[in-house]
Amino acid sequence: MKNYIYIYWLILSPFLFSQEIDTISNIPNNITAKKIIQNYINKIGGEKKISKVKSLKKEFKVEINNVPHVNISGEVIYKVPDLYYSVLTMDKIGQMQVTKYNGKECIMQRNNNNEIIEKEIKGKALEKKRQDFFPFPIAYNKQDNVSFKLIEIHKTKKNKLYKIAMGHETQQETFLFFDANNKLLVKKEIVDKKTTKTIEYKNHQEIEGIIFPFLELETTKLNNKIAQETITTITKIIINHEIPLDQFQ
Repeated sequence: MKNYIYIYWLILSPFLFSQEIDTISNIPNNITAKKIIQNYINKIGGEKKISKVKSLKKEFKVEINNVPHVNISGEVIYKVPDLYYSVLTMDKIGQMQVTKYNGKECIMQRNNNNEIIEKEIKGKALEKKRQDFFPFPIAYNKQDNVSFKLIEIHKTKKNKLYKIAMGHETQQETFLFFDANNKLLVKKEIVDKKTTKTIEYKNHQEIEGIIFPFLELETTKLNNKIAQETITTITKIIINHEIPLDQFQ
């Protein structure tokens, strides 16, 4: 009998815990998106320190859920004002994908069965992609007068999250979730037609006076069904390292 009760509890507990979230839509006047965004920027290091970052390089490893024995690594490089480079590499295959943006043109190269396919990203697709070209996108969007609106407060027994809708010209919807206690961004949700991508940010560490998440848990859903789950672990962050311009060409 005890075994049946235990199994029943395991099956039912996710639903019980999910109901413990209290969603508040009637936002108090003293809590605003502007204050939350500014508190976040101050928490991660402040605008002055962020403005001194002229280049940033992240190295990382990626694990794909239910795809064992596949070793994927990569790096992403940012250089002011908006230069961008990223590469994904897989063991025994080499470079899988390279993306470069030189401030005007964005080129993506993919390895398809040992054949390199090159494609230029432009138009609306480039506008979406440009959100990835900044090491501190929230600080950039704040300076670029992108709108932020606090739409909900999510309360549980353990924490309280502020859900902010970020406005931009693309058709996709972006929601940011900030922890009310530590002021950090802990989750981002991107809704684009039938696809929803959720990224959770964990294991925050300080590098040269600026706080970064070193663990990203990403879930992609298609028609509300999980299509892919990945774990990205940041292994190294290098700030203001000399990076030649031809890296982005």
